[in-house]
Amino acid sequence: MHKIVLLSLFCFLLGNVNAQDAGTYSNPLNVQFGDPYILRTTGGKYYMYGTGAGAENGFVAYSSGDLINWKREGQVYYGNNKNGWGENSYWAPEVYERNGKYYLFYSAQWKVNPGKDLENFKIGVAVADQPTGPFVDLQDKPVFDPGYPIIDANVLFAEDGRTYLYYSRCCYKHPVESEVASWAREKGWFNEVEESWVYGVEMKPDFSGVIGEPVLLLRPPVKMKDPQATWESQSVISKEVNRRWTEGSCIFKKGDTYYMMYSANYFGGKNYAVGYATAKNPLGPFTKAANNPVLQKNTATGGIVTGTGHNSVTYAPDGKTMLCVYHGRTSKTGDERVVFIDKMKIAKDGILTVEGPTTGQQQLATTTNPLLADPTLFYNEGKYYLYGTVGKNSDSGFKAYSSVDKIAWKEEGYVLRKGESYGTKGFWAPQIFKYQGKFYMAYTANEHIAIASANSPLGPFTQKEQKPLEAPVRMIDPYVYFDPSGKIYLYHVRLQNGNRIFVAELGKDLSAIDTATVKECISASQAWEDTKKVPWKVTEGPTVIKQDGLYYMTYSANDFRNPDYAIGYATAASPIGPWTKSNSNPIISRKNIGINGTGHGDILLDTNGKMLYVFHVHFSDTQVAPRRTAIIAFQFKKGKNKAAELMALPNTFRLLNE
Repeated sequence: MHKIVLLSLFCFLLGNVNAQDAGTYSNPLNVQFGDPYILRTTGGKYYMYGTGAGAENGFVAYSSGDLINWKREGQVYYGNNKNGWGENSYWAPEVYERNGKYYLFYSAQWKVNPGKDLENFKIGVAVADQPTGPFVDLQDKPVFDPGYPIIDANVLFAEDGRTYLYYSRCCYKHPVESEVASWAREKGWFNEVEESWVYGVEMKPDFSGVIGEPVLLLRPPVKMKDPQATWESQSVISKEVNRRWTEGSCIFKKGDTYYMMYSANYFGGKNYAVGYATAKNPLGPFTKAANNPVLQKNTATGGIVTGTGHNSVTYAPDGKTMLCVYHGRTSKTGDERVVFIDKMKIAKDGILTVEGPTTGQQQLATTTNPLLADPTLFYNEGKYYLYGTVGKNSDSGFKAYSSVDKIAWKEEGYVLRKGESYGTKGFWAPQIFKYQGKFYMAYTANEHIAIASANSPLGPFTQKEQKPLEAPVRMIDPYVYFDPSGKIYLYHVRLQNGNRIFVAELGKDLSAIDTATVKECISASQAWEDTKKVPWKVTEGPTVIKQDGLYYMTYSANDFRNPDYAIGYATAASPIGPWTKSNSNPIISRKNIGINGTGHGDILLDTNGKMLYVFHVHFSDTQVAPRRTAIIAFQFKKGKNKAAELMALPNTFRLLNE
């Protein structure tokens, strides 16, 4: 973890960062997107796509682990890819994760334009192996041509296995008679009013085309007395433009009801706003809600936001809090569209509301991510148990969380308490294992290592005689390994001229180290292990497994507060070494995960035989603690005439939610 001379500084920093509001942000985000869409991958990471933000005939993306701190990933789709069919006007991208691939739906001006129409927009689909692309079109033409320009693709993967595509027919060359149009004509404002309508159609499973004919789902009201007419007709009523829009559809299912959010009015004006409609079937009929619009400009109440629209829906990291993602403008941003994220709710009576637009600092959601550093996972009788260094009070003992699926976590409270086992402060880095019918916890306290026992994974872990393992130096980060030879080894970190990883044989009763077997394994020697070039170098957090006759040790390097805290591995033919560090190190770092402070974890094989690594990351780009718990998949990649390489799979990374 860290050496004792740094402990007081660490406590000072920890106290200050904990005094800050965790998980807060302010609208608008520093992202200049129109039509924003957020994908939450199965790994729990967020990717945002949208129109603009400097993309050249294509789309750029941003990534985030918490919806607060966003990293620009660069351009992920180019219209001139080998199958590109578009010419310009690349709008409204949405990306969906399906069967290990990522599919980008978007609108663009089709190059095949015999009528030389100003608006010849169609919808395409591109595919990539990663959410950051590069995306390549599935075919060299749009999904289909309904005979009129279409934009704003939105997709629903229904429970029955069918896929539905929703889109907006453009206003272009689509004049529609209505009482609103007649009223505007009588006023002498416009001779005609064009309209955009939302349609839905079933898609082929491979996204290569559609099945059947599109179904009209939403359109602007025909009658002036329609409750929706006033808010949906502001572009005409205000004499802004001779068009009425119904576009930017976003469909999702809640309970047995399909909700379709949509935007109305001129997308370039102040009156752009969001409403919704509901149905019991994916293709309707849809009924517009009485409480529309649910999101609109707030200038009438003293706010600075206008042009709110074209939204998508995602969930906060807690998996429960619904969020409305949309673009808007402020008096500060002018005509530039920027991204907003606000909470939204669906009440028990089915009424949808959006708590926005907002511009002040707010809490994204109640933080339910297990805030454990130095985590370890243990499986027993159908349940996974998670332990680690408690984020906000590491002087009280250790907490545990339980889960049956590694997705939903329940806090079980303290399983080892100060006073019931060795230690008065600094309870760090526990490891749980089962031995001779009992459960054991090896852990650090007061910068020494102790081992406590219990009759259950949930404790209480206690010692009859409260004492640590005897050693002439301070020791932390224990890992007990039961070798097939029958010997028991304790891998640990000794605080001597840096944090260095050692190994020693442990007695069969787990009460003492065989001092004659103590041997150094790992110390910092590679550039990635000491990016700040500090006097006290750090290697720590060892975990050891055996694969095909070879021992693999994962470990962390750099001070845990360093954004470059990262994970590498070494191999040996014997459990005591010598150890050879991998040339692929580090295998987990902020460079391939995108979050600072990746380190100190443990390996577990789940019930499906999948190798997982649980570890911690910094709370944010600017805040170390409380550290968050994350998980990633490991795999061995076999090579010719050489040992298998241990690899982390970045696209499986996710934060754990309680």
